[in-house]
Amino acid sequence: VDYNDLDIIYAIEEPCNAVKTKLVPNLAAAARQYGIHYGTLRNRYLSITQPTKQAHNDKRFLNNSQEKVLVEWMQFLGAVGRPISRSTLRPKIKDLCGWMPGRTWIWRFLC
Repeated sequence: VDYNDLDIIYAIEEPCNAVKTKLVPNLAAAARQYGIHYGTLRNRYLSITQPTKQAHNDKRFLNNSQEKVLVEWMQFLGAVGRPISRSTLRPKIKDLCGWMPGRTWIWRFLC
């Protein structure tokens, strides 16, 4: 199960909100009603676990705004017909965040 999928995140948050607003009496009833494993629901409700992207947000190479700028720049390059390569991306990323990414980081970013 991909717990980063927005549909899955929403499916877990919906019963959590139902318990918080007392629409459902407790977590066990919410788990049965919404078809979510009790342990998964309990961990998310008690903030023991978070979605992976949220949990590792502080370990990301680029923050959200830097990533948005990079994506917009890459789209501009595509619009003007300039190919995107490691030699064009690495200096831009260094300008954005101050660190030169590793040789394989770019390919993981593009996936």
